[in-house]
Amino acid sequence: MFNALIIVFREGFEAFLTVAIIMAYLRKTGRDWLRPAVYAGIAVSVLASFGLGWLLQSVNQPLWEGVLGIVAAILVATFVIHMWRTAPRMKKEMETSLDRYSSAGSRFLAVAGVFAFTLLMVTREGMETALMLIQVRNGRFILGSLLGILPVIVSTFNGASSVVVGRNGDIFVGDGHGGNTNDRVVKFDKTGKQLLTFGKHGKGPGEFDALHGIAMDSQGRIFVADRSNSRIQIFDQDGKFIDQWKQFGRPSGIHIDRNDAMIVADSQSNSKQNPGYRRGIYVGSARDGKVTALIPFMEPDAEKNNNAGVEGVAIDAKGNVYGAEVSTETLKKYAKVASPN
Repeated sequence: MFNALIIVFREGFEAFLTVAIIMAYLRKTGRDWLRPAVYAGIAVSVLASFGLGWLLQSVNQPLWEGVLGIVAAILVATFVIHMWRTAPRMKKEMETSLDRYSSAGSRFLAVAGVFAFTLLMVTREGMETALMLIQVRNGRFILGSLLGILPVIVSTFNGASSVVVGRNGDIFVGDGHGGNTNDRVVKFDKTGKQLLTFGKHGKGPGEFDALHGIAMDSQGRIFVADRSNSRIQIFDQDGKFIDQWKQFGRPSGIHIDRNDAMIVADSQSNSKQNPGYRRGIYVGSARDGKVTALIPFMEPDAEKNNNAGVEGVAIDAKGNVYGAEVSTETLKKYAKVASPN
């Protein structure tokens, strides 16, 4: 059972990382409409892997088992060598291939290309799993397989978008980017041990939709940019809901300095997505929630797009504000000036 657990966990985690790279690239390049092709590729890969496993289960001859054992050993050895040689550039190579397939001349070819790419990448891990499991099969290998895949399902991120570290070293990760992502906050101690999770996808208090930023004030309260719900939610360090603020627009990013000055990036507000608010950087206080200024993002017509302008923000020790603009691919600095007497 233990052997099966290790095999399935290892191969399952590799498959998960592959899918994560594919999904992140499609999101980054604005090709979310191709995600169903990825899901279809995963489904067919799982069925193909189970089919191979079922076929191998009927193989009882020691000769064939020996041959399959050698094949499995060769696959593992070549994979280790391949990873050693290509790991530093693997993500870039995958993105290059994805860009070629997803940029095909027609919508059908793009869907077919992404489907085939996903099928190839995931099925490779599934076939390796089937070949290795056949060598350790016994009465409890199915239980071990299930236990091996469980940690991959429950403990991995699938949309991590932000992180903040407390004074004691505790780490809070915003794991969510809308759609089918987790939409939760995961807390770790300074050694990386997971302590708790809180939040889920939804619209109510303590629920998120496109969790896109996270920050901490001087009291240790956790501020979460719940973007698609057009609000900031505030929690204590144990995940208990405290309050929600909507006066800072539709937040994509949050930064709070040591004096609790708070800036919030809004890259999506318009008449349809968040009526009454403008895109830009909202300046205020984490202590009382008051908004004192707005640095507007200048654009011809905010109604022509659903996302433009500033998503990442920061404040330096002198009070200067920095905004990272996704649509212009620039970082801008806004200098703090003294108020006129």
